[in-house]
This record gives sequence, C-alpha cells and structure tokens, in this order.
Amino acid sequence: MAPISPSVRLLILAAALLTSLAVAGCGSTEPVSCDSPGDTFTQRVPVHHADDSWDEQVVFLVCTPDETVVIVDVNGDDYRSLAEFQTGNEIFDYGDELLLRKDFPAVNTREGDAEDLETMTVPARVSTAWVWWLVVGGATVVAVVIAGPWYWLRRRRRTRESRDSADVLQPGPEDKPEPDVPTT
Repeated sequence: MAPISPSVRLLILAAALLTSLAVAGCGSTEPVSCDSPGDTFTQRVPVHHADDSWDEQVVFLVCTPDETVVIVDVNGDDYRSLAEFQTGNEIFDYGDELLLRKDFPAVNTREGDAEDLETMTVPARVSTAWVWWLVVGGATVVAVVIAGPWYWLRRRRRTRESRDSADVLQPGPEDKPEPDVPTT
C-alpha cells in the first residue's frame, strides 16, 4: 500500500474536524417537558459579568399547551432550550456567565428537592453555530484551494521525474551492442 501524502492527510484532517464540529454543535437542544400547561414560573438567575460584578436577572419559564418549557427573557423573546437561549438572547454580553440549576429549565422540581439541587455555570451568551461553520468552512476552502494545485503540481513533477529516471535506466536502441558478425 502506498503511503498517504501530506496533502491528502490535510484533507482527511479537515473532514474529520468538520465532522466533529457538526457532532459537537448538536448539543442538548431538546425541549424540557412539564406537567402543568399554561403555568408560568419566575426564576431569578445570578449573573456573573465579564467585569467581575454580579447581578440578578429574571427569566420566565412557561409551560406551553404541548407540555414543553419555553424560556422567556425580559424582552419577551422566547427560547425552546438553554442552547437556543444562549445563542439568541440580547440581554447578556459575551463573557457573562449564568449560575443555573443543573436541570434548568425544568419546572417540575419538588419543594423538598430544592436544597439538594446542584448548580452549574454556563456562558450567558455564545456565538451561533453558523459563525463556526463559516470560519471552519472558509479555512477548509482555503486549504483545498492552496493544497489542490500544490498536490497536482507535485504529482506531475514526480511523474515526470520517474519517467526521466526510467528513460535513463532502460537502454535505448543506440545503447544496444552490435551483434557479433563473423568476419571472413
């Protein structure tokens, strides 16, 4: 088996990177279920700002008729998941962090369990997935545009060199010895 050239390795690496980003971008965006359609819950969320100050923000958790929780911010914008909230909200800045319950945005927590709930710190705002697709996709296109012609020229040069070396190694008609002819 022939060894894999560096340019082909680069293309394989780029494809693997794009695949891993696609899988990683498919985070938990499934809606959270609830038992009481029509109810609205208020939750105060501690916010750690990028300038190291702390604040508190109110979000509303609404149980919709299809028994899923929708997060509604103070601007009235609604989001079906935490990931959607992080990418779509305009009330936080990049670098801000939220201190949330691990089961956020669940609303079916029993009162006795409230003290035992674990918390998590998450970014309050993240860039959308399409920005990463543009950056990685653009880098891949640039790599292919640069590596493609380079790879083609390299193969062409190697083919020409192998042909030239093959010509040197094989005797031509002028290199063949004359047959011995008996002289009389």
